[in-house]
Formats: sequence, structure tokens, C-alpha cells
Amino acid sequence: MYQDYESSYEELLIRDESVSLQLHRQRQIALEVYKIISKNCPEYLHDLITPLKATGHNLRSKNVEAPDFNNVTYGKKSFSYYGSKLWNDMPTCMQTAESLKEFKKLVNTWDGKKCKCSLCNFV
Repeated sequence: MYQDYESSYEELLIRDESVSLQLHRQRQIALEVYKIISKNCPEYLHDLITPLKATGHNLRSKNVEAPDFNNVTYGKKSFSYYGSKLWNDMPTCMQTAESLKEFKKLVNTWDGKKCKCSLCNFV
């Protein structure tokens, strides 16, 4: 595209006005979680993300349940686990968006989760 073999990945992203693949994936996962929570997706996906029951305590933005897992490969790296973890770390204003259109607008301004752990680098 640019025939530039000297610039870094970050420099090329800035020049192209793009976001990193990791941030793009995080935004896509957040969008899918929003659709699941708002029941704006096929019914078979509803079991992937479990909203927490209201308890009267102020849970702030922690409003979906991270599933338990026995195996890192099929548990910690699953959509259900990562999606709920990502959702719970998002700003409350994004989680409470009134519509899919509003959520898309907010998520496209979000800088994503800044973490260097293997889970974040996996996605």
C-alpha cells in the first residue's frame, strides 16, 4: 500500500488513520457482547454472556458474570470469559448506551483495554 519498509507498525497505523488489530478485535468483541446483552442477536448466543442478577449493591460497571473454567485453552481464552472480562472493564457510559447505533459510536472512540498479559495478546 505505502511501499514503506522502514516505518514501524504504529507509524503506519497513524499514517493510515487506523487502529491496531488488537484494538479492532476488542471493539468487535465489545459490540458482540452488547448485542447479546441487549438481545439483539440470534437466540443461540444468549447463553454465552450471563448478566449478573441485581442485588441492591452498587456493582458499578461489573454487570456480567465471568464463567468459571477448568482449562485455560477452552476456558480462559473463550469468548464467554474474555467478552465478560472486557465488558466489565469498559466505561459505564458505554455499557448503558440506549441503542446499538449509540454503542457503535462510543465503542469507536474507545481506546480499548491496555494490558500485556497473554489473554490480551491472544485476542
